[in-house]
Amino acid sequence: MYSVKKHYLIRRPISRAWGIVSDPRRLAAWMPGVIDVRMLEDAPRGNGLTWRVILETEMGRWEIDQQIIEWREGSGIVWRDIRSFLDERPMTQITNMQTAITLEKHAEGTLVYCMVSWNSVGIGGKVFSVLYFTRMITKMIGDAFVNLAQGI
Repeated sequence: MYSVKKHYLIRRPISRAWGIVSDPRRLAAWMPGVIDVRMLEDAPRGNGLTWRVILETEMGRWEIDQQIIEWREGSGIVWRDIRSFLDERPMTQITNMQTAITLEKHAEGTLVYCMVSWNSVGIGGKVFSVLYFTRMITKMIGDAFVNLAQGI
C-alpha cells in the first residue's frame, strides 16, 4: 500500500473548513484539476453519498466515482474511489484508493490532515506509483490546502 500524508494550518474556525470539505459539490472550489462534480444519487450528506468527479491532470482526464465510507460530523470524512477511468480507459494499476480528511481545532484556527492511500497492481502499478502517482498526489494535496485556506 502507498500513501501520502500532509497537514496544514488554516486560520479559520473548524466549522468553516468543515462546511467546504464535507460537501462534494464544492470540490471544484479547492481541489486542483476538478472541473465537474455530479451527484450520482439524491442522498443526504454522510455515509453512502456517491458522486462522480471529473478532473484534468498532466496525465489526462480522470473520471472517478467516489463514495463516503466514514463520516464524523464536524471533524472528519473518508471517501473511496469505486470506479476510476483515465482518458476513458479503466485505471487498473491503482486500486482501493481512499482519501481521509480530519479537522482538528487549533489555537490559531484549524489543522487539516489529509491522507490518500492506494494499492498498486503488478509491476507496472508499482513503477507508476513510485515514479509518478505519489508525486502527483503530493502536489495536489499541497495545492488543495492552499486553495482551501484562500477559499474559506
